[in-house]
Parts: sequence; C-alpha cells; structure tokens
Amino acid sequence: MFQRYIIAALVPIAVLTGAAYAQTDPGVPNRGLAVRILPGSTKARIVRYEYNGPVAFVRIEASEPGAPRNQHPYTVDTAHIRAALLAVRLPSEKNGPLFNDAELDEISPPLSRALAQAADNQDVCFAVSGRHGAFAPLSPRRVTTARVFRADGHLNLVFGMVRHDWDNEFKGTGTVIPFEPGRRAGPIRDEPSVALDPALGAARRGDWLALGDLDSLAPATTASPSTPTAPANPAATPTTPTPAPAAAPAEPAGPERSAPPATRPSYEVISQRLRALQKLRDEGLITQQEYEEKRKEILKDL
Repeated sequence: MFQRYIIAALVPIAVLTGAAYAQTDPGVPNRGLAVRILPGSTKARIVRYEYNGPVAFVRIEASEPGAPRNQHPYTVDTAHIRAALLAVRLPSEKNGPLFNDAELDEISPPLSRALAQAADNQDVCFAVSGRHGAFAPLSPRRVTTARVFRADGHLNLVFGMVRHDWDNEFKGTGTVIPFEPGRRAGPIRDEPSVALDPALGAARRGDWLALGDLDSLAPATTASPSTPTAPANPAATPTTPTPAPAAAPAEPAGPERSAPPATRPSYEVISQRLRALQKLRDEGLITQQEYEEKRKEILKDL
C-alpha cells in the first residue's frame, strides 16, 4: 500500500531552483532515476508563492522589465476566475475547453487571492498539470502555464506552455523541465494557440487573450465549444477600456503557504485506468508486454 512512498523516499532529488521552487512532488521516474527539477528563467523575479502544489503553482512575480503598470490589486472572486478560465478554448482540440475541472478547482482559488494581493508592478503566474483525452487516466500529465495581469480594464492571460507533455520526459530521464509562464514580448516556444468567444474578449496573439468585464461572465461549470477569435496585431490595443474597480487593500503579508500533501488516486480512478488498459490490450492496440509494464505502474499508486 505504501510502496509508492517507500520508493519515493529512496529516490534522490536534485532541486536546482533554490529555496523557492515549484513542482514539489512530480512523482517517481522509471528505473529509480534521480529526480532533477530545473529552474525557470524568471526565478529571480519571484516575490512569493500563493500556492505551491505537487506539479502546479500560483505565484506573484515582479513584472517584466519595461512593462507598463498594472491595475493591481484586483479583487475578483473565485467563481468568476473559474468562469474566465473555462472560457479559454483550444482550437487544435475541436475548440474544447483548455482546462478540465480538476485543474480549474486547483488554481482558481489561489489565483483570486494572488490578484487581490499583487502590486501594480507585479504579475501573477500559474502552472497547472492534468491528464486529457479519451483515455485521460492513461495519458501523460500535461502542463499549461500563463502570466495573468489586469490592464486597460481587461484581464490578460499570456500563455507560455499549452498542454505541454512534460511527464514522458520526466519518466524517461528523471528531469522536470521548467514550467515557464508566458511573456509580453512574444511566445517563448511553439505551442498550440488559444482562443476565446468574441463576446468575452479578444485574442491579441495566438498566446495572449484579453478578457473584458468579468462581471458579465456567469459563473458556470461547463461550456460548449464556440467560435474562436482570430489573433490580432500583437501591438494592437484591446477595445475601449472600462474603468478599473477601486483597488482593494492588499492582505497583510504573511509566511508563505506550504504545499498541500500529495494525494493518491482514488480506488475508482485506479479501477478506471486498469479497465481502460485492459481494453487497449484486448483490442490489440498495445502488446502484452506494454500491458504488463503499464499495469505495474498503475498499481504503484495503491
């Protein structure tokens, strides 16, 4: 039952990010490899972590050099943050929602808190990992990252990594790549474009969305695919700005919140993964050897 934790305790971890880092518990790579967590390019600008999960984070960073001042602090409740993220679409996946429910539940509350505490010369950045697709329980973990700030009456989301598969590299090498947030200057890598319903805002670039008044977003748990906006000129200014809400007093600074303990998959999740794996084998989509290896990996979570 405790096999996974015994193995994890025996695997050395080389954290190269200093005192404050993300990806606190990526799991156990194959063949007992040492875990190496690589630093991100913005680590020197990190102010503090609002949330630091096993393979996710929400943190406040100093804005990029030369960036204009933001309309921070910005008070917006968790429900509206969740609705805003749910409105983000992935055209490469039939215009379906970018985030799943587990990802939204994990990062929406700390995003709301961080925006209410960030100063006008600070951005909020996040990374969240999840499994997607028809066989989600068997699929690799993929990370999505973004830089978030309010400016010109819009909530801006500049994406850095979009459902980027970091899990397979980790399993094969023991290395956790940096979870890099987006940047105003331009995309940091070749990633899938994101989109937004035109009624909710505009796409300034393929990686940059500017949402309008979040009060117009009805907090919802599901959304149907919609037609995405076409990316505009990167230098274009969003539509007529609305006045920023009165700045809420920042919460007093306190000690960093510690990461919550890692949780194991439930019995139902493990059962679902095993049934899906058996179906793949029975239909001849994977070999018996692949079936046995993946089955052992799934059972480690018990």
